[in-house]
Amino acid sequence: MIGQTIKELLTQRQMTMAELARACGTPTTTLYSIIQRDNNTIDLELLAKVSRALDVPLERFFDGLGAGFPELPFEAEWAMLRDYRSLDAHGRETVDLVLRAELKRQNLETVEGK
Repeated sequence: MIGQTIKELLTQRQMTMAELARACGTPTTTLYSIIQRDNNTIDLELLAKVSRALDVPLERFFDGLGAGFPELPFEAEWAMLRDYRSLDAHGRETVDLVLRAELKRQNLETVEGK
């Protein structure tokens, strides 16, 4: 649920609820209530602010809810995406080249039965 996800992200980032509340411009009691209720009822604008403050995509809060939502990346994968986006064009090309080569190698191993 959304409240539990916020709580986990606060712990991972070693951030207090008061710090998050300041970053979102919302009362601490509002966030405390969301975490305590641990349900999925939250104002979308506030959820977007929380998402930005915690540096996670909005979709992160819908992970595990079913209803057609795809499996979302793990925290380490989100970190890799953030790193990738910070690269310049040459860095992205290099990463893309290595990724394609590794996928090709794995595909060949699968086809050859290794």
